Amino acid sequence: MQGTTGQEALKTAKKAFLSGIPTAIAYDIVKVGEDYGSVFEMLNARTFHELVQDGELPLEEVLHRYISLLKQVHHTTSEKGAFTSWRDILILKMMQKESRLSGGLRLRRQYAFSF
Repeated sequence: MQGTTGQEALKTAKKAFLSGIPTAIAYDIVKVGEDYGSVFEMLNARTFHELVQDGELPLEEVLHRYISLLKQVHHTTSEKGAFTSWRDILILKMMQKESRLSGGLRLRRQYAFSF
């Protein structure tokens, strides 16, 4: 997770699992460049893309599973600030890039209300 320490990344992964989000279990931390990330258990699982491509399940079933997962994630509640706000991170990154570019004011107006 960009911008976090390894321990924070591991805690976030565990919080997601304990909140009921179906995810693999994180068990270690790695550092790549300046960023940290979590290492997850290896799963013998298939992506939604693979399920659709292989055609072993009807497309309607794959879509039902995908929508159910999205609903589960969307309806999972947590305390405010328990998880990183990716919206805030993206806005901050855009603002940092704008400050380095000429015409930053023009870019700020273009993206300010797009979220």
